Amino acid sequence: MEIPRARLGAWAALGFFRPDSPDLARVLRHLGRETRPVLPPAGCRFRALELTPPEAVRVVILGQDPYPTPGHANGLAFSVAPGVALPRSLANIFAEMRADIGRCPDSGDLSHWARQGVLLLNAVLTVPAGRPGGHRGIGWEALAQEILAHVSARPTAFLLWGRPAQAMARHIRPGGHLVLTAAHPSPLSARRGVLRLAPLQPGERMAGRPRRGPDRLGLNRPSGLDRGRALSGGMSTILQRIRSYKLEEIAARKRARPMAAIEEAARAAPPVRPFAAALDRAAAAGYGLIAEVKKASPSKGLIRAAFDPAAIARAYAAGGATCLSVLTDGPGFMGEEAHLVAARAACALPVLRKDFLFDPWQVAEARAIGADCILVIMAAVDDSLAAELVDAARGWGMDALIEVHDEAELDRALALPSPLIGINNRDLHSFVTDLAVTERLAPLVPPGRSIVAESGLATPADLARMARAGARRFLVGESLMRRTDIAAATRALLADPVPA
Repeated sequence: MEIPRARLGAWAALGFFRPDSPDLARVLRHLGRETRPVLPPAGCRFRALELTPPEAVRVVILGQDPYPTPGHANGLAFSVAPGVALPRSLANIFAEMRADIGRCPDSGDLSHWARQGVLLLNAVLTVPAGRPGGHRGIGWEALAQEILAHVSARPTAFLLWGRPAQAMARHIRPGGHLVLTAAHPSPLSARRGVLRLAPLQPGERMAGRPRRGPDRLGLNRPSGLDRGRALSGGMSTILQRIRSYKLEEIAARKRARPMAAIEEAARAAPPVRPFAAALDRAAAAGYGLIAEVKKASPSKGLIRAAFDPAAIARAYAAGGATCLSVLTDGPGFMGEEAHLVAARAACALPVLRKDFLFDPWQVAEARAIGADCILVIMAAVDDSLAAELVDAARGWGMDALIEVHDEAELDRALALPSPLIGINNRDLHSFVTDLAVTERLAPLVPPGRSIVAESGLATPADLARMARAGARRFLVGESLMRRTDIAAATRALLADPVPA
């Protein structure tokens, strides 16, 4: 299968389409071995991306996989070529539209939607003829995940249709989005008026004043949210938005895996690698570096497209890093627990699970996946919960890095028994970094505690500045993750440390 890079336009810059992409290689290997007819035809498999460039996307309708009937699949989710009889699921949706709002598209060809900013995407872009779901798991999902993360850099409406599509929701970054989910390909036939999705006809535009009705796509009146959910962007800080989705995630995880089960897995995990002690040894001789494995962030979007946690971990170790920090938060950072597992297995360095912790259950989960240290963000938790999280970590033999941003948070952190105090130079409201934050707070940290400077560190001069302020341990992520040769960049960053 040829990749039509010229027709893909800006989408071609996604990591999935890089020549060294392991996910693309998996897809191509599988399709090369496939003996059954594959739908849609090769020339239109990326049609959704070709018709709707990333800068034009206002709405994403994400389906499961293409129609498995020859003649139906045309590269656009839920769409068929002009003159083709409607598939049953699409006919049901159109029937409900007519009953609900008195009209529906003239045909099953929805390309006019695609040209007006509706990305008609499937989680899997190919299917064997007659075999629904036959190509799930061959690598296409990585493309859909990357697309969701990319377009959710700005407020967007998402309609996730079916369980495979719903599983992608965690890759939507926090923001002022409308996210609707439905478990069946045609939920409208089950309950009238759930989405109120007014159709666009050829010649009508989403932008500007529509010919009829206040909102042609119904995006300003999300009725029936008992069948979906809206992600609000109206909260005052990023931490409040993260807390909201994280509490929902934790509740679901606890239902699926009760504390007894997660504790059993934690007891079976590999032995803890001492995290704080490793940093202390390194800082005594030079610098202690916690090197971060991070694919994306809420403020910067996608950071590293060619993302291989195991290879990155080996590169950091080769460059002289002392410990690793691995992001496991999905919606904000495109992280996964599997990233931590892979990174830890690839080297001998202790590993911090970088996530937003609001429940001691998450600490046991961190140990179960092999983490040696947790992060406690004082801006996100009260004193009681912070103490619970630290006590839970100590109970598993793990360390805890206590992160602070100002004097008040530092005072609270010093009441906890953990020796590791992380001073974050990034303002959580503006995302501006200022190394003066560490310079201001470091003198207030009493002897016996270990300062870790975080955020805004990119050069040996930055590290030297922090060392002169009293911080010889550092957490560095984005500046290293953007480098082609991570090992060389890490080595250069740690060169010529300020004498202790």
